[in-house]
Amino acid sequence: MYKTVKVKKQFYGLVSVRDYLVQEAFDSGQDLRIDLNGTWITIPWNKLSEGRRDSKTQFSKYNNKPYVLVDFKWKPDRKQLREEAKGQKGLL
Repeated sequence: MYKTVKVKKQFYGLVSVRDYLVQEAFDSGQDLRIDLNGTWITIPWNKLSEGRRDSKTQFSKYNNKPYVLVDFKWKPDRKQLREEAKGQKGLL
């Protein structure tokens, strides 16, 4: 089981997720799936603490809730890449 979080962009090969979303996945014992435009990476539960925390606290523009961004290296799952390659073979 995993918790899915959608992100809009990557920056220098990293994707950023709000710390409270990472903490929710950790507390519930779930892996974290990060979705970027239909492509995803899965961070195993035991690796969630390896994300790089930003030192600057941000505030939500909707409810002013504080959060810190946690960065993970963007490397799409191999299983997903194989499935996409199978679908592309029929197009060639």
